[in-house]
Amino acid sequence: MTLKIVIYLLQNYFGAMIMSKFQRSSDPSKGGCMRGPFLLSLFLVCQSMMASEPKQQEPLESLFMDASSIATKSALNTDYMPSVVSVIDADTFRDAGIQTLAEALEMLPSFQIQISPAGYPMTTVRGLKNPNAYLSDKIKIMIDGVDIYNEISGSSYFYMDFPMQLIEKIEVLRGPASTLYGAGSFYATINIITKSGKGIPTNRVLVGAGSYEYLTGGANLYLTAGSWDLYFDGYYQRNNKQLFSQQTGPWGGLNVEGKSDERMKDFSIGFTAKYDEFTFENRYKRSHYGNFYGFEGKFDPMPERDSGHENSYFFSQISYEKAINDAHLEFKANFSHREEGLSANIYSVAATAAKFSAVDINMSDGFYIDQKMTEQNWVAEAILTLPEYRKNSLLFGAGARYAAVTNDDFYSSIEATIAENREQILNHPDYDNFRYR
Repeated sequence: MTLKIVIYLLQNYFGAMIMSKFQRSSDPSKGGCMRGPFLLSLFLVCQSMMASEPKQQEPLESLFMDASSIATKSALNTDYMPSVVSVIDADTFRDAGIQTLAEALEMLPSFQIQISPAGYPMTTVRGLKNPNAYLSDKIKIMIDGVDIYNEISGSSYFYMDFPMQLIEKIEVLRGPASTLYGAGSFYATINIITKSGKGIPTNRVLVGAGSYEYLTGGANLYLTAGSWDLYFDGYYQRNNKQLFSQQTGPWGGLNVEGKSDERMKDFSIGFTAKYDEFTFENRYKRSHYGNFYGFEGKFDPMPERDSGHENSYFFSQISYEKAINDAHLEFKANFSHREEGLSANIYSVAATAAKFSAVDINMSDGFYIDQKMTEQNWVAEAILTLPEYRKNSLLFGAGARYAAVTNDDFYSSIEATIAENREQILNHPDYDNFRYR
């Protein structure tokens, strides 16, 4: 019914425009006598064909009139929201050649995704961004309503390569109201709704290939076991991308030739089980990327030594929703485990050795850093929504969160060498000339 009303309004609006154009062009000397009626007839035929096609997507009003589930806690029209709400239909974006979450977000107004020299995605929303995006990128990403943001490593940039093939739609809330979703949602909140999370029975296999030895594969699987609905999805992608380039060196403008390291391996697997009011969600994602043009914007000075940054993230959540008369009870508890690693080469062996030779220290390892961190989070919350009274909703809620850093290791070859030779460096006559950077 709504689709017919929209088509009717469009026909009247555009029809009036066409007829106005026809009236202005009705001079026979300009050849405009038949153009207006022909265009109007063609438009009406096209609209009739559109109206007769079976609907493959959600109702039109769900995208333009209804409030998004992430946009608000109450049933408000998005036109009256204090922030900008966008709903991305994944099928439409895939038809346009969009392959990843980052590419989809870049299609939205006020969104910009940049890649740092070291290969970290940096998200700019309404002109705001954090240059240290690999530490805290100021936006919150949710997968099927499950929060990815951690207390310590407040960054979810590693989900920007999530493939659109597994996504049903993306809900984006940017502006001050995004802070309703807790820590980390300074600029925006993004809810990725997968086909599994939406509960869409899908069985399919996806494969693809591209430049730089790019290969990808994925699948959706739906099964039933008694009263349980079981949804599985997963994907794997990798490439061998290395680009030849030149950089201006710090000495007399000399050009330094080298290759960027944009190689990557990435995969994820998800499992969702639904039984009446219970939902059990699990997902594991792991990725490894090269350091692109170097951790400090320079080519890797020690390509023989492995380097790059990697992330792995696992979450498991159980939730329960129950309608009690006119009230609504929601409970959820989840656990997440994140591992983050970084290995970067800063200066070559020769350059580092030359610096330490000033204080007569044989430094043959070069300048590199290694960092590893592991964080775990436990979250539980319950919300009771009472019946609406005079267009007002009353909610009672309680929640608890516990975060623990179980591993936090950092190693610098420079710092280790200085610590081992501290007395020799301090007492050396050329100490004032010693500069390790």
